[in-house]
Amino acid sequence: MIFFKQPKLSPPRLPSGIKKLIAKVLIGIFLIFIIPGALLSAQNSHDLSSSGINASDIQKEELILTFTGDLMAHSINYRMTDYSDIYARVKDIFLKDDLTFTNAEFPMDPEKPMASFPSFNIHPIYLRAFVDAGLDAFSIANNHSGDIGLESLKATFRAAGTLAEDVRNELNRELYYSGVSDVPQDEYTITEINKNGWKIGFLAVTQKSNNPMDSRYLYQVDYNKREERESFLQWLAVKTDAYDLFIISYHGGVEYNFIPVQPKRDFFHALLDAGVDIVWGQHPHVIQEIEVVESKTSQGVILYSLGNFLSGQGRIIDEVLPEEEWSYTGDSAAIQLVIGALGTQETMDDSSLQSKRGGISVRNIIPIPMANYITPNREVIIYPLEDLVLHPLPSPWDEFYRVRSRIMSGYFRNNIKRVSSQKRN
Repeated sequence: MIFFKQPKLSPPRLPSGIKKLIAKVLIGIFLIFIIPGALLSAQNSHDLSSSGINASDIQKEELILTFTGDLMAHSINYRMTDYSDIYARVKDIFLKDDLTFTNAEFPMDPEKPMASFPSFNIHPIYLRAFVDAGLDAFSIANNHSGDIGLESLKATFRAAGTLAEDVRNELNRELYYSGVSDVPQDEYTITEINKNGWKIGFLAVTQKSNNPMDSRYLYQVDYNKREERESFLQWLAVKTDAYDLFIISYHGGVEYNFIPVQPKRDFFHALLDAGVDIVWGQHPHVIQEIEVVESKTSQGVILYSLGNFLSGQGRIIDEVLPEEEWSYTGDSAAIQLVIGALGTQETMDDSSLQSKRGGISVRNIIPIPMANYITPNREVIIYPLEDLVLHPLPSPWDEFYRVRSRIMSGYFRNNIKRVSSQKRN
């Protein structure tokens, strides 16, 4: 916060009309020069954590949003006896924030058997375990959404609705989702989330479907198709102004790439230019960098990829090769963003001072590195990496996770980047 310090002088009295004129000029100077300067010079914290932060520890008007990576369902995952065990070591992180997001990377058709790669299917009880551990919103638009056909895609939408109704009735809270529909739609439906006085828009889209699906049922935008990309961006730019905060989930890019490909990077920045505040990416199955994009009037965040929040891919990791590329598929992170409103944009008329909410301010970024630990009983448990290092593990896994912890800690210290945008003015 920047304050004007008043000089200890006794200025001569001015006519009231001149006083009002000077006040308007000073407010204009403040809005044009001081607020943008404060934003661009603001220092965000990127301290690593294993426990996250509590919503009661922030200012009333701020939000704590937690984003996770791909929630997969390989056979080693859904054959567990008690799904709540998966989240036992991390649930306190998600239960004390404001909103937790994940990408549910599977169809959810309760009438068909559960199945693993390459054509997934899961039952609602599997996702309900994460809901009980703090999940608030999920994407169901990804390349596996249509694995077992259009009717199961529709069933997934209906199952998500039933799950949300159960949560409302049993837990007295809301559960939000986006990405598919059970009826053909001419345009995508934006999910509205109301939290702590914020009106939030949430939309999930995927670049493609492994089993080709009609875009009227599965929300799809391929950034490599120019006409499709530009049409979507134009549509989005008209919608985002209706919300205090807009979040888009985008599932796409190149799998197992540690660096986002340039077309994906360009598209994500274009999404910010269209008024999106947070671009939350998935699909590579490994962690990619984070960007805080600054303009004169706001900040935006790009999460290119957060890896595998839960999967069975770690079952073939070599425990004596912690630096091997495949070892990165066993890593993930929950990224907590503390978001605040960037003051107000004020307008003067002859009778009143009116205020309109400005852009957002990213007050803090807390990376929480995590790992999928496979127990001796062949169950996959999500641990904060920092806690897993302190847990008694058999050799050579103890050394494996010490190395992974050092690698991931170093990664987040070096790969949360601040960049400027010339367009978001």
